[in-house]
Amino acid sequence: MTSFGWTDDDLVRLAGSVQTDGRSISFSDSWFSSDHVMLTSVQPWLTVQSIPAEQISYAPSDDPTAKVVITIGKRVQGFEGGATRERQIALRFLLDHTTPFDVGGRSAVAGVIVGQRDDAMATWIDDDNVITVTAAMPLPQLIAIARTVHQVSPTEWEAMKVRALWNADAGSRIFAAHEFSVASGVDASSQPWSVRVMMSYDGSHQQINWRWKENGFVSVGSDTARINTVVDNERTYVLADLPRDIASTAQLQITRSGADPVAVPFIDSGADVDRTFAAYAFSEPVPYSAQIIGADGAVLATWSATR
Repeated sequence: MTSFGWTDDDLVRLAGSVQTDGRSISFSDSWFSSDHVMLTSVQPWLTVQSIPAEQISYAPSDDPTAKVVITIGKRVQGFEGGATRERQIALRFLLDHTTPFDVGGRSAVAGVIVGQRDDAMATWIDDDNVITVTAAMPLPQLIAIARTVHQVSPTEWEAMKVRALWNADAGSRIFAAHEFSVASGVDASSQPWSVRVMMSYDGSHQQINWRWKENGFVSVGSDTARINTVVDNERTYVLADLPRDIASTAQLQITRSGADPVAVPFIDSGADVDRTFAAYAFSEPVPYSAQIIGADGAVLATWSATR
């Protein structure tokens, strides 16, 4: 839909009329349908990335978590979301700061993934194959890598898989700590949500695996207090981690437009993990900000969706 000429009150009225059962969306107030039409009901990820058949990850030897991920999948049928029009619409909502480029004479586009701080994606279609390249890096660097992607022979593919196994065995093993619950609740559409965390260690690197029913998110452990946000399945997840040596106790505070601030305590998972965690999820499409606030009132980290 287009929002030309819409006031803030119009947007609030539209948002307040949204109804969902977790599988479909409807509107209890259809006043806007007299001069607006629905463009698509397809999930952006499905029509942009399709259903991956192969996934390849590359990472520097000194930082296994700094990955470039290549996925290849068959383009879904038009009625399933694979039509060119559906794809163009999905790209408008999934990617920001889009940049067109070409890969071997084929039209491609790259952009920052909406709702995620660092991750970017490049995507294009090669015959009936949908190819995407994702990584946490600036767009020019991602585009340069995407332009090197090409098809290899079956012999080369088998050799690549053997080499990948060799590299995995030659590197340090990954050890996982126990998985534990961080937060749970019910969103504005009466749908329950929960967030869990599992820590994993690869040599000197610490990886935080955030998990929820529909998907998950991976961040890298650091010596700073941090807030990450992910928009997934029409819900916003706010994820925070705090090293113990910065503060032993703190709260994650989320402030949304038109709602009272929400304070979420950090969860201590035990002495074998050197940090604490907090999370919150909501389904209202409104501007918001988040802070990690120490017991002494000091602001340890901030995040703003409008910055």
